[in-house]
Amino acid sequence: MAVHIQEDTFTLEMEGREPVILRTGQSKVEPANVRMTGYNRSATEPMRVVVVYVTDPGTTFIAPIH
Repeated sequence: MAVHIQEDTFTLEMEGREPVILRTGQSKVEPANVRMTGYNRSATEPMRVVVVYVTDPGTTFIAPIH
């Protein structure tokens, strides 16, 4: 998966790793098979991101919430 921040700040938390903070204009290719969650930590500022998922055909790319 890849993420590109178009506006504001995006906090990415990946299992077993320190959080990553990305700002406007920054991008990150995220590692495969690592659980992750992204956040807009601002209560007042909107955030715009582009997220691109690449998977094998028929593969589920979003894990259900348990």
